[in-house]
Amino acid sequence: MKRRFVVFVMALAILALPTLAKAEVLSGFYAGVHGGFNFKMDSDNWLDVVPDPVSYYRYNTGGAVGLALGYGFATSSVVKPRAEVELTWRRNNMNSMIISLGVIDFDLIPGFKVTDSSLSIMANFLLDFDLGSKFNPYLGIGIGAARVWIKANEAWFLPYLLESFQDTAFAYQGKIGFNYLLTSNISLFAEYNYLRSTKFEDSGMPGVTTIIGGLSDHSVMVGLRFAFN
Repeated sequence: MKRRFVVFVMALAILALPTLAKAEVLSGFYAGVHGGFNFKMDSDNWLDVVPDPVSYYRYNTGGAVGLALGYGFATSSVVKPRAEVELTWRRNNMNSMIISLGVIDFDLIPGFKVTDSSLSIMANFLLDFDLGSKFNPYLGIGIGAARVWIKANEAWFLPYLLESFQDTAFAYQGKIGFNYLLTSNISLFAEYNYLRSTKFEDSGMPGVTTIIGGLSDHSVMVGLRFAFN
């Protein structure tokens, strides 16, 4: 037990020590662009007059693109904080809807298409771990808002003849990834991002509110960051 405690204290001391090697993470103001794949988990749908979900939606793999503006704090320690504002657009096609009578497979209906799009704006706080090499990991969290649009090219799809659905909800996310410093001002990165939100509501029929389960999106993205210093 004593040996484990000593190892733990030594690890904390190493993180607190100034970095002896040249810093290999971006600092100062930067801009970034990113894109990749978005994997949306199944979502459920309620009416405010029905206590249990009346349907579940399933999705194909979609895409995500976005940009960010931020600032990296130049510190002498291994752990370097970073703050940014991030805007990301995600889009997936629904492939089926599960109802009490069975499964409606949208891919088997010629010409039928339902898209689920979202735009999130997030304030992120991240920690870069400067290991003294060009390859450095990072992790972060963020809070903000997400707006969702669900649109069908046929009115009968969405419950109770809603041809479109839209709403904004509180969102939060976590991310983990790594940076690779290409030049002193340009960094390549890859990351995994998990985005959640509270439920969405839309009143498409008089006196009836449709409630759709919040976002539960897994994204795998790559991108570039450009420092202004």
